[in-house]
Parts: sequence; C-alpha cells; structure tokens
Amino acid sequence: MTAMDAVSLGIIGEGREKIPATKSSIDELERLEFLDDLGRVTTSTVCVEELQVGVQAIQLPCYHHYHQDCIVK
Repeated sequence: MTAMDAVSLGIIGEGREKIPATKSSIDELERLEFLDDLGRVTTSTVCVEELQVGVQAIQLPCYHHYHQDCIVK
C-alpha cells in the first residue's frame, strides 16, 4: 500500500482521530539535560527553536530531542 492509498482510505492524514499518548508512556520518556551536540545546532522540530545547552529536554525513542513543553502539553 502506498502512502497515497493510506490517505485515501483514511488510515493516515487529515480527518483521522488523534489518539494522545498515555500518561505512563509520557512519564517513561527519558528526560535529560541537553549538552553540546558536537557544535551542531539542534532545534526542536515542534517549536523550531534551538535547544540551548543546559536546558531540560526529552529524548524520544527515535533519539530526537525536544523541549519538554513541546512534547508534554
């Protein structure tokens, strides 16, 4: 099945009901202090703001880092 097939069948895309993560799954996300990422600029793709060194961040299972408020609202 292609992505377009999935959209046309309503499996993904607009109009699909969004199911929020459970509290327990959010609580299990790794929280860490963001350290220098080898001099590379790292941004939260949710708010598109740079993660500053020393800020509290959440690491998702895909290893991307986000501001805590971008993930937990």
